[in-house]
Amino acid sequence: MSLVLIWRNKYSPNVNLDLYGFEVKSEAGCDVSAVHEALAQSRHVHYSYVVWHLPTNTRVRAKHQATITDNCRAHGVGLITCSNYENAHDFHIAVEAGRKTPSPNAIDEFIETRFPSAKRKLICDHLRSLSDLL
Repeated sequence: MSLVLIWRNKYSPNVNLDLYGFEVKSEAGCDVSAVHEALAQSRHVHYSYVVWHLPTNTRVRAKHQATITDNCRAHGVGLITCSNYENAHDFHIAVEAGRKTPSPNAIDEFIETRFPSAKRKLICDHLRSLSDLL
C-alpha cells in the first residue's frame, strides 16, 4: 500500500512530493521480516511503515512487539498498530518513520510500477496545477 502527499507552500516556488510505503501485516503474519520488507521500500519512498493489526491482549503482542518495535527504531522504519482496523481512530503510531531521500528516478519508478494509470494521471495533474500557480 502506498500514499502520495503533494503540496506547495504559499510563498515557495517548489512543489513537494513525499511517498509513503506501508507493509501491512496481520496479527500472526508480522515478524522481524516485515521490518526488512518495509526497509527495502526505503530505496523508493521517503517514509516506510509497518502497519500491524494487533488485537488487544494477544500472546503475539507480548512475544514479538518489543523486538519489532526495536528493529523499526534501529532501521528508521515506522510502526503503526491497530486493534480494530475498521475504526480509523484506532490506529496508533508507535514509531515515527525516519525520512529517507530516494533518488528522483527511484520515485518515478515506484509510481510507474505501483500505481494504476488513472492514479498516475491524477498525480501528474495535481503536480501541474500546483506548478501553474506560479
